[in-house]
Amino acid sequence: MLLLDIKLFIENAISSSLTLVKVALLSKCRGRIKRDFENQACIILGNGPSLNRSITDNPEFLKGKKLICVNDFPKTDLYEKIKPEIFVTTAPEFWLENIKQMYKDNGRKIFEAIASKTTWKIRFYIPAQAKNYKAWQEILATNTNVSIHYFNNTPVEGFRWFRNLFFKWNLGMTRPHNVAIPSIMISLNLGFKEIYLFGVDHSWIPEISVDDNNRVLVNQKHFYDEGKTKGLPMGVTTEGKGDKKLHEVLQKFLHTFEGYFTIRDYAESIHAKIFNCTPGSFIDAFERLRLHKKEE
Repeated sequence: MLLLDIKLFIENAISSSLTLVKVALLSKCRGRIKRDFENQACIILGNGPSLNRSITDNPEFLKGKKLICVNDFPKTDLYEKIKPEIFVTTAPEFWLENIKQMYKDNGRKIFEAIASKTTWKIRFYIPAQAKNYKAWQEILATNTNVSIHYFNNTPVEGFRWFRNLFFKWNLGMTRPHNVAIPSIMISLNLGFKEIYLFGVDHSWIPEISVDDNNRVLVNQKHFYDEGKTKGLPMGVTTEGKGDKKLHEVLQKFLHTFEGYFTIRDYAESIHAKIFNCTPGSFIDAFERLRLHKKEE
């Protein structure tokens, strides 16, 4: 037991030291996020296939809570229908330049949708490194309803007290392999005490396959493309980069699901609660809350 404790201490010490280096080099924002929503409740709207049902079945539950949407949501009809107050993205292919044209086009469509559709006030949260790219900023500048806010998505690891301190000061977060992670972290730092998750199915594992050419394919389904998706390689957004191998795909998922336990620990340290309201969700870190009607 003593040897295990020593090993864990050394691992945490190394991780904390590496985090200090990463934060010094990568984190651009300084200071805590202003807690404008102290003791309020929010709903994070993931883009998983269950989201349509969650919104349709629970119109009363949405009332009185701040709504947070992510990534491609503004391109859908729901965006103007429910008018979310916060938008979060962490996908670098939405603003980077050295990426395949199809991803550039999709990113532009998202920014244009926000600029053209938003007739209400919305906060737009994007990683600090996106500041260096002007194209997306020029699009959003045409709509004064959109206020841009930056956050650090630098991976933070190490001792529990060390991680939580860096989380609180917006210096980084647990590895942001999925947009739900920064969405929850930002919500906690904005002061929300109750966070409800809709559409965070994360049900990718049964959708993994390997074809006869040893290509690893993942069928990533969303609420807006139900029945239209197919298995595609991961890691092909950047020009010149190859597809992810199976161990790399599984490692990405491992960091994602493990990260939710780190987030739960942080939430408990600041006396906030996270409820997973997504039917069939693969996330096992948060308390489940069943809101849906029973099937007939």
